[in-house]
Amino acid sequence: MTDWTTSYSSKYTPPVLSCYWRRLISLGLFPTSLKTGVILLFYKEGKDQNDPKAYRPIFLLPSMGKLLEKLMTQSLTYFLKKTRQLSPKQFGFKEGVSIDMLLTPFSPQ
Repeated sequence: MTDWTTSYSSKYTPPVLSCYWRRLISLGLFPTSLKTGVILLFYKEGKDQNDPKAYRPIFLLPSMGKLLEKLMTQSLTYFLKKTRQLSPKQFGFKEGVSIDMLLTPFSPQ
C-alpha cells in the first residue's frame, strides 16, 4: 500500500483535503485518529528525577487535526455571526473582544 501523499501530486492535495474537511464538517465528525496525540515529558533541571512534578508534559496533536479544528471553529463562528445568534454579551472566546471591554464601564474615569 502506498502513502496517499505520494500517490497524488501536490497540486491535487488541497482540493482533496478541502473536500475531506467539508465532508467531516457537514457530518459533524472529528475522527479519533486526529484527536490522538503523543505525550512528551520534559525534565525540569534541578528537580528530583523521581518526583512526577519534575517533568513538564507536552501533548502533541496531529497537524491535520489542528487544521480541522481551526476550520470547524471558523465555520461555526461564521454561522453564528451570519445568523446573529452570538450574544452581544459574549466576551470570552470571541475575536476582537476581551474581558477588558466588559469591565470598562465599571472602571473609574
